[in-house]
Amino acid sequence: MKNQEVISEEIANVIDILEQIEDLKKMISIHLNDDDDLMINQYKYRKATLLKKLSESLKDFDISPTDLAA
Repeated sequence: MKNQEVISEEIANVIDILEQIEDLKKMISIHLNDDDDLMINQYKYRKATLLKKLSESLKDFDISPTDLAA
């Protein structure tokens, strides 16, 4: 049996959120020069929502947003 490192559900959740934010960053840059801001605004709203989720998820590690501002 091989040794397999298993990550916790909390870490997997943080990784998932960060990957979603990365995808949104790409989508925002693709639509940056569009005449219609609707798509960019939707992506920015989703990013803000994910950042809130990330902030909540980091509490599982006793990390607050102010800890990251240092």
